[in-house]
Amino acid sequence: TRTAKTGHALCCHHPALVRLPPEPIGRRYSLYRGRRPQGPGWRRAKTGNTRFLVRIPHSSGYRRSPSATESREVFGVCGAPCVIPRAVFDELGGFDEDFFASHEDVDLSYRARLLGYPCLYVADAVVRHHGSATLGRISPFAVYHGQRNLEWMYFKNTPASLLLRTMPGHLVYTAAAAVHFARAGMLAPFLRAKWSALAGLPRLLRKRAQVQRTRRVGADAIWPHLEARWLATKRREKQFDLGLAGDNR
Repeated sequence: TRTAKTGHALCCHHPALVRLPPEPIGRRYSLYRGRRPQGPGWRRAKTGNTRFLVRIPHSSGYRRSPSATESREVFGVCGAPCVIPRAVFDELGGFDEDFFASHEDVDLSYRARLLGYPCLYVADAVVRHHGSATLGRISPFAVYHGQRNLEWMYFKNTPASLLLRTMPGHLVYTAAAAVHFARAGMLAPFLRAKWSALAGLPRLLRKRAQVQRTRRVGADAIWPHLEARWLATKRREKQFDLGLAGDNR
């Protein structure tokens, strides 16, 4: 993720936004049906950090998902395209560089939430983003960093009472992810990621102490912004990833 200073704001974008792929993807995947968007590649809209991904055969058209048509408050930003007040970014200490790749935007958003800052999804803003152009959809690099960093993000930022409330679901997700990646031939990087997350626990606990000590809101301010049907959403996302990875072989 790159950042550009513009007065009192920082504009963050992923390099994949700068250059569109030269040719359309063989089969189209999008949040749009009914009417095909203009230009090469594909579009994906995000409502904060909640992704609603739908697999659409090439013969189908596109229609914008109802979830993306209204501006509203969401949990956090997508690091590919976002604008954040520079003072807030500096107060947060910027991105956590230990993450390196994947989930650093969620971590930044979570820490901002804990300080009481809201996040607004702007429906009129249109961004063309070739998703996972750097990491790849299903690659050892993507699986390792994604699965390691989600553990760091979760345990670093989540208030204790919310940890207890969400831990059963987190364990269910971890087990389901292990099965998913085993089927995809990516069990080794998945297990290596979890081991690395555990190995980084001492440093993580020091960060957690700092985050929890300085937060200005509690679990009751975070809970309403979490996705209630997260398991179904993640299942659609993983199916999307596998389908797209298969088409690109």
